[in-house]
Amino acid sequence: AASPALTSRVPPPFQGTTGVVLVNIGTPASPSVKDVRAYLAEFLGDPRVVDVNPIVKFFLLNFVVLPFRPKESAEAYAEIWDKERGSPLAFHTEDL
Repeated sequence: AASPALTSRVPPPFQGTTGVVLVNIGTPASPSVKDVRAYLAEFLGDPRVVDVNPIVKFFLLNFVVLPFRPKESAEAYAEIWDKERGSPLAFHTEDL
C-alpha cells in the first residue's frame, strides 16, 4: 500500500493506479565486440544499475563479465542491428 504522504499528493483519479515507466539506458555504438564491451563496462559499471561493493563489482566486471560476455552479446546485437538505422532500441526511442 502507498504511504499516506504519497497518497495525499496523488490526485484521486490516479490513486491505486499502476504505471509503467520505460527508460532507454543506452545501447552499444555498433554490434562489434569492442563497442559492446565498452557499452557493458559503462552500463554495468553504473552504481545505479549494479549496487554492490565497488571492489566486488570491479572483479565481477573485469574477470567474469567483460572477458566473455561481449562476444555473445555482440552476436545477438548483430542479429537485430539495422544496417541503415543502427540499434533498434535507439531508433525506436528516437521515433517516439
